[in-house]
Amino acid sequence: MNEEVLSKELNNILDYWSNIVYDKQRKLFFGRIDNSGNAYPEAPLGAVLYARILWSFSAGYAYTKKPIYKERALQAYKVIEDGFFDKEAGGIYWSILPNGEPLQTRKQIYAQAFVIYALAELYKIEPRQKVINEAFALVDLIEEYSYDIEEGGYLEALSQNWQPIKDMRLSDKDINAIKTMNTHLHILEAYTNLYAIKKDKKVGGCIKKLLDIFTTKIICSESKHLQLFFTKNWKSLSSIQSYGHDIEASWLLMKAAELVYGKGIPQHLIEACNALALITVHGLLSDGSLANEKENDKINKERHCWVQAEAMVGFHYMGLRTKNRQYFQFADRIWNYVNKEIRDPDKGEWFWGRDENGNLLQNEDKVGMWKCPYHNSRACLEILQNQIKVN
Repeated sequence: MNEEVLSKELNNILDYWSNIVYDKQRKLFFGRIDNSGNAYPEAPLGAVLYARILWSFSAGYAYTKKPIYKERALQAYKVIEDGFFDKEAGGIYWSILPNGEPLQTRKQIYAQAFVIYALAELYKIEPRQKVINEAFALVDLIEEYSYDIEEGGYLEALSQNWQPIKDMRLSDKDINAIKTMNTHLHILEAYTNLYAIKKDKKVGGCIKKLLDIFTTKIICSESKHLQLFFTKNWKSLSSIQSYGHDIEASWLLMKAAELVYGKGIPQHLIEACNALALITVHGLLSDGSLANEKENDKINKERHCWVQAEAMVGFHYMGLRTKNRQYFQFADRIWNYVNKEIRDPDKGEWFWGRDENGNLLQNEDKVGMWKCPYHNSRACLEILQNQIKVN
């Protein structure tokens, strides 16, 4: 894996979304394309999907300077601005119909965070005051309605009018928990991206509090991996170890810490990030890929695309910072697996993944609420921007 290979793959991913996923007649991105390449024009549009599209094209343009990527970023932004923003109660709807009509109007904090993340990236290539104002307005809403003053951390979801709701799940696969690791991780990611362009004191303070929450509440003190679901007072509700999230958190926490602390990163934070990377190594399989997760002593050996992408960038990132060359070798083997088994050489983009026997997961979509150009394009960009080369 080298700069030429990663640059080509980045362009392959973004070109697929620009040419195949973008519907030029309706001026929006399809909400669903199945594994066989069939588009579903009436499929709902998800806030997370559109935020990730906006981020990917904004970041892709910043690196490649290809005009079409900026054009696609602005087109994604227009759909978010026109359809996803709640003009009355504020915040972002979870989903809308292709005609712009709100569908699921609850305020999932995960979605608010991803739109902040995307708006900050858009501002880097299109520095409109309106864009940055919208990002900070979402920060204010999260801090006002989601932050738990009593126990710390953030509540998972609220109603359209920012009131408590019973079902807070991010997806049908999740536990109905009032607090989750995943939402906290992506609030941290969003705030980090915003702080990188505007050194806002409030946002910087929130990042430091989030880093403290990870080291004192979310990372298990015994096993050193992430706990995923919690009660309001931080009692863990799950024993699942998610290898993809462990390696993703290792580099996202380190990146946030480097931004807000500079060279004075607390030692316990460095140790926590190193431990997350080390614990992920136990999920590596003989073919070089990273397993999905582990519950008790049973490893789920499905190979999901986003897990491979996070392992690529995570092992590279931590290899650079620990000077451990073995991490680079892990990342290189994962890319070789992706290139052989996950990339779709015929229709483009990446398949969702393969099962334990190596068969494609046929029932998973190529484009959907959770299948976006985010993990894979971000992996390429982060490695390219860090100029880490492994031969």
